[in-house]
Amino acid sequence: MSLIAPSLDTLLGSAPAVLFDFDGVLVDSEACWFDATARAFAPHGHTLDRPGYNRHWVQRGAGLAGEIARHRLPLDAAARAALSRRRKRLYSAAAASGAVPVIAPVWEALAAWSSAGRPCAVASNSDEDDMRAIAAAAGRGFPCPWTGRRPGLRGKPSPDIFVHAAGMLGVPPAGCVVIEDTWKGLRAARAAGMIGVAVRTATATGDDLADAAAVAPDHAALVSALLDVLAC
Repeated sequence: MSLIAPSLDTLLGSAPAVLFDFDGVLVDSEACWFDATARAFAPHGHTLDRPGYNRHWVQRGAGLAGEIARHRLPLDAAARAALSRRRKRLYSAAAASGAVPVIAPVWEALAAWSSAGRPCAVASNSDEDDMRAIAAAAGRGFPCPWTGRRPGLRGKPSPDIFVHAAGMLGVPPAGCVVIEDTWKGLRAARAAGMIGVAVRTATATGDDLADAAAVAPDHAALVSALLDVLAC
């Protein structure tokens, strides 16, 4: 039996369906999330630094609770809830303004994949209104079924969102390959019985991608693999 891991092309080409994450795969949202988070914390006298944010929020998924615990910030439950709401409002405003850029080559590869009749969907932890606003501000429509977090669907690393997306396509979860850029998404794919593949980004580069069956070194390599499959 071969011990060589299957290539990204092989995994994508043999999958009955491919699910694309949104943040980090189709759009570059981290700068806007960092800005919204920093501005939400500012009234409390707390300053975020980008390397720490990348390490603890993006790579480790510690989030708001982790930031407060690490720095022993004296915020009660009401203050935490208000901070979280402000952070979300600031990000949503950025999304609607067009400040969140789409990763155009990947978006276009997704459109080509869908146009070729290959089952695919976008499945994200993001708020659906934000996803819609980002696409509209970029003058793009979703070329395939898509879903974000909604009532009744737990966020990643729960498998709920991916299982829901597979159901929209009428494909068993085991028939799906997921394209992700975070450990939470890869863990959710595994929990759903799906194969997770990853794309390295500026914030997702190391052990946080350990659950991936294959890794694209950057977005250009991911696009190349998708288009190579379509060319076969």
